[in-house]
Amino acid sequence: MSKPSDEMGPMGAFNVLLATLGGVSSGQEAVDATDAAVLAQEKRGQQNLVNSSQIPRRINPKNGKALLEAAGVKFLGADPNDDLFQNVELPSGWKKVATDHDMHSNLVDETGKVRAGIFFKAAFYDRRADMTVVLEDDERKDVS
Repeated sequence: MSKPSDEMGPMGAFNVLLATLGGVSSGQEAVDATDAAVLAQEKRGQQNLVNSSQIPRRINPKNGKALLEAAGVKFLGADPNDDLFQNVELPSGWKKVATDHDMHSNLVDETGKVRAGIFFKAAFYDRRADMTVVLEDDERKDVS
């Protein structure tokens, strides 16, 4: 059985790919279209994160989870459908807010103080997330 690339010559598969990217006509246009799609995916990922009841499973420093629990964050368990995130209940007035960079958000308390920075790369080819708790001076000595 023949493949589309066999019937269309050596550039056939590439041309099919180009056609699926909105009719782009050159390799550079394909790269540009792919870049735009990834940037849109990053932006959607940030919006979904800040509007969810989830935070990353990976929390820094090692005592970061304990610090968040002491501040009132309730950990409800890992998301069984997503190896990057866990479900939480935030204290009253706390929320996640987007920054001007699509891969960075902040967890802020009821006064607007940043309690943690969140990194989430939503790109399909390198999806990852982590959270770094902002330490107070008296908490720094407890980091192990």
